Amino acid sequence: MAKTKWLRLALLSFILIFQTAFFACMRSQTPSDDRGLHRKSITSNGLKRSYLLYLPPTHHQHSAAPLVVALHGGGGRSENVDKLLGLNSLADQYGFMVAYPDAVNHHWNDGRKVKKYRSHRENVDDVGFISQRMGKKSPPGPGCCRRWKIIGKDRNNS
Repeated sequence: MAKTKWLRLALLSFILIFQTAFFACMRSQTPSDDRGLHRKSITSNGLKRSYLLYLPPTHHQHSAAPLVVALHGGGGRSENVDKLLGLNSLADQYGFMVAYPDAVNHHWNDGRKVKKYRSHRENVDDVGFISQRMGKKSPPGPGCCRRWKIIGKDRNNS
């Protein structure tokens, strides 16, 4: 009789341990609640900077996903980059995140000295903004990002 009691207790303990481990794994595989396209902003070198962040439906908060940073062309807008390149569809297919940063007044500081563009006049640190966003201290989204790449579209098509 005592042996049966211990066997039941061991079986119950095993079930509880298994159930706890199973649900813990399931919770870590639960997709992030903030999937889709979201407008975000940070302060970088005293300027409020914004970007769009796309998290695919398969994105999980607790697993690292690659990130593609997609820059718009001069005079362009972050909202138009996916329309031109179709990155959100590719992100859905391959499971990466996409960040679409905004340049100050739609123009990146590309090193030219064009006085009519604020980013040039004020020597805006776009590299610092993008690097800050991708850094470990303030990643652009949950589960980001051990690997990332930057792509861009020229100003004639953005």
